[in-house]
Amino acid sequence: MSKTSQIQEQMQNTLRIEVRNAMKAESDAIKKQIEELKKAGPCDISQIEELKTELKGVQNENNELRTKITEMIKTVSQLNVNINVLDQSLREANIEIYGLPELRNEKLTVIVIKLASVVSYTLQDSDILKCIRVPNNRLHPHSVVVKLRSVRCRNDLYAAVIRYNKSHPDDKLNTTVLGFTGRKTPVYVTEHRSPMYKS
Repeated sequence: MSKTSQIQEQMQNTLRIEVRNAMKAESDAIKKQIEELKKAGPCDISQIEELKTELKGVQNENNELRTKITEMIKTVSQLNVNINVLDQSLREANIEIYGLPELRNEKLTVIVIKLASVVSYTLQDSDILKCIRVPNNRLHPHSVVVKLRSVRCRNDLYAAVIRYNKSHPDDKLNTTVLGFTGRKTPVYVTEHRSPMYKS
């Protein structure tokens, strides 16, 4: 065998050994990783299962909370309706008057009785249970709320105002006919509505 052939054979053997060693090292590394994955795998899977269970619990709790919130919104909405109905029922014997000039030491009851007289409705002092100015930053003069003794009394006075305005289309209820001096301005009488019904 020639020297060249011997060198080639040695190189081949060396190469085979190195490749075998490299493959063995690679194989050992893969085996080691597989063993680590086998050991870590069940742990990771159990953690994933725990997370899944926890997530499902959170989702269920979230769904329950959403259901409760929806029910609470419905309840609050119904309570608001009930409160508004009750609020309006407490106002059913009231009228609200806009445009009455504000005077010092004014006697609102006397003014309201005068208004009733102008529209041809007989209103006694005893028919008026309460008569107050209602503070309002947007309105000046402030409106006057009158609580009358009954819904019928309120309806009759309100109807009398409507009749008066229809029969005096060019001179509807105003400050001059009520005896106020100064510039003539309209006076309006309406039902006393709760804020919800006003909006």
